[in-house]
Amino acid sequence: MDFNTHLNRQFRIGLLVPAGNTTFEPDFHSAFSSQVSIHAHRVIAQGSHAYESVESMDDINEEAVKEIAKLAKAGVHFGAYGFTTAKFYQGRVFAEKLQQRLTQGLGVPVVIPSLALLEALSHLQVKKIAVVTPYPEWNNQTLKAFLNEVQLP
Repeated sequence: MDFNTHLNRQFRIGLLVPAGNTTFEPDFHSAFSSQVSIHAHRVIAQGSHAYESVESMDDINEEAVKEIAKLAKAGVHFGAYGFTTAKFYQGRVFAEKLQQRLTQGLGVPVVIPSLALLEALSHLQVKKIAVVTPYPEWNNQTLKAFLNEVQLP
């Protein structure tokens, strides 16, 4: 493929989005040119959960792993899973294993936002972290535990 053909190629990004999330798709649409098409698939937990917890996160993650095969039908080149708490609530190793499962199911690399955050902190050699979130206390405590895994310089 020559360079001009490569420039005219449409890249497809696949998004796994929690059913109630209204920001993930618009954020991706605003970040990319017309050379990129966004293909989203909504995921919903099978159980009824009054609030976010280990159980609700386990539920939505299992559904994401099951549902990613549907997104694979779009022939996407990359994927992203847009439920940040659902990846950091059990630590880095859990997030890495989930990323592997999703990548295997989609057949192309899947980005996990919490792992991308850790990579960015490391790359930028961040020495101190301050976080402001819209999350309730449970989410904040799990995020704090996740960020405490980061080895700052």
